[in-house]
Amino acid sequence: MLLAILRDPTNNQIVESNLKVVVPTDSIHQPLQSLALSGIAFALGPTLGLTLSMSLIVLTGLPIWRRALLTLIQERRLNVDFLDGLALTIAVFRQQSRTAALMTFMIHLGDVVRERTARQSRGHIRHLLEFHSVMARRISEDGTITMVTAESLSADHTVLIIAGDLAPADGIVISGIAAVDQRHITGESIPATCRPGDVVFAGSSIVEGSITITVTEAGADTVAAKIIDLVESAPVGETRIQNYAEQFADHLVAPILGVNVALLMATGNVDRFMSLAIVDYGTGIRVAAPTSILASMTKAAREGILIKSGRHIENLAALQGMAFDKTGTLTTGRLAVLDIKTFTSNISADQVLRLAAAAESELRHPVAKALVSHARKTLGLDLPICDNIEFVIGFGVAAKVSGHDLHIGSERYLRQLGISTKKSQAYLANLERLGHIGLLVALDGTLVGAIACSDEVRPEASEIMQGLRSRGIKDLVMVSGDREGVARRIAQSVGIQKVFSEVLPHEKADIIRDLRMANGPFAMVGDGVNDSPALAQADVGISLVDGADIARTAADVVLMKEGLHLLLPAIDISRDALKLVRQNYSIIAGANTLALALAIPTGLISPSACTLLSNGSALLATMNAMRPLLPNMNSISSSASFVNS
Repeated sequence: MLLAILRDPTNNQIVESNLKVVVPTDSIHQPLQSLALSGIAFALGPTLGLTLSMSLIVLTGLPIWRRALLTLIQERRLNVDFLDGLALTIAVFRQQSRTAALMTFMIHLGDVVRERTARQSRGHIRHLLEFHSVMARRISEDGTITMVTAESLSADHTVLIIAGDLAPADGIVISGIAAVDQRHITGESIPATCRPGDVVFAGSSIVEGSITITVTEAGADTVAAKIIDLVESAPVGETRIQNYAEQFADHLVAPILGVNVALLMATGNVDRFMSLAIVDYGTGIRVAAPTSILASMTKAAREGILIKSGRHIENLAALQGMAFDKTGTLTTGRLAVLDIKTFTSNISADQVLRLAAAAESELRHPVAKALVSHARKTLGLDLPICDNIEFVIGFGVAAKVSGHDLHIGSERYLRQLGISTKKSQAYLANLERLGHIGLLVALDGTLVGAIACSDEVRPEASEIMQGLRSRGIKDLVMVSGDREGVARRIAQSVGIQKVFSEVLPHEKADIIRDLRMANGPFAMVGDGVNDSPALAQADVGISLVDGADIARTAADVVLMKEGLHLLLPAIDISRDALKLVRQNYSIIAGANTLALALAIPTGLISPSACTLLSNGSALLATMNAMRPLLPNMNSISSSASFVNS
């Protein structure tokens, strides 16, 4: 059960290459085989007989001895591997098969856990941006259109992009007009209207219309590809929590061995020498920390939280601050109707909504989706049939309903049609101040109403901010590429006071770096391609399940259920994991220190008793480490009595 999450080859997204690879093997199969064989020798030793059991132990002990010798010869130092090898050698020569089998089993268990966690690299992300694999409509000099791969494009090529396409390269619009969704690059929640002279980024989605572009950058030179380079070059540190105790144990090897040899020369007591050689902080430590972390990662995964390594659990537990993207993170990324205003007494707000939704019902623009969704949810009625629907990109919609002329769009659009908008000016000015979108509705040339839309704030966002503050994470920040008014309104509505707005992707990364230096461990929560450099720069990058592929890859933690609900459980699980690791260190250090205290001055403890204390503490710590996998284990502290006993 413990290793199931590691053995599943589909779980590639939860592992990464920032762990130190301790066992220099080419495949996971060798330590797995050693683990299995040593487990058989331990469990079935009496049944197999001494000869076969010891043969299995020697076979599985070869990697341990080899590692100890390599460290001794190549690095010219003693470490915990040397003590492991020495203790195993003594156990083999004394034909203590159960003791030797248990030692090899626990050593290989630690190796398997660490190596499997380290096998996957976060560097292989270039295939995740969809535009690399799309087909492009390249226009030749004679006007013919040829379907080619995006990878084959180069500067100065001419490409046609229609509704539903992804832009295959960066380029400048030379003809046409289109609504372009560039939120993963710019962070804007509303599709931009692109006309001749405007820039389009690779990976952007064409929502409505069609455009022809001249390619300026393709492939690795696009903005999206450069974002990937920023992600790959971000600094990645080692996992301290899984290495610190092991280094501590390594530093104890030489003193313990020196005392052991001195006592042997002074007393000639071989049993005392064996006892001290068997006392081994490293065997338990080698397993206890990674097993505790892995069990906590497994618990988190069961709750829908993918934490990619132990380093990120450690950093989550130590967070001092957290930064949030706006669009798609603090908001749903979907527009919602906030208000409907009427400017005439003979048409109600419901009628204004019904007319607008009918005209927009055939369109895919986010505003259209918001109007139709709100109308059907609020009114519960079928929409009237509209004829001659015409979408004027960047302005609005014209249609006929029951013989009447209907226009929905911006103030500028209605003015161009000669329709007076004087009644709406104060209302629109207030919407602009609040960062909302205002749509005007005119019937037969007369302004009849206005509809306010805005990006919908996640309902749980404010509660999450309160929960973070109650956990001591008080420095909460918004970092957004959107306009200042929009960003500040959303931030204030959820309880965030500090706002960075209108920032580009690389500027987001710079802001996160500065926040880390000023405040300590800092997290970044985002969902777009434009958030990826900041996610990589943060101590902990957190992405949502519906975010861009590159954001989920750059992130250290992925919340696999929609929304921010899992953010607080991720922190709680991480903090409980560190409590569990400290408990396990206490178990191992306490038992082995007791064995040393009894063996060094008096020799009152036998080799068998040392084996029981040393390996028993490792086994107890391993069992304790797996407690997060037990049912109803919601808090480590709730069962502290288990450790105390």
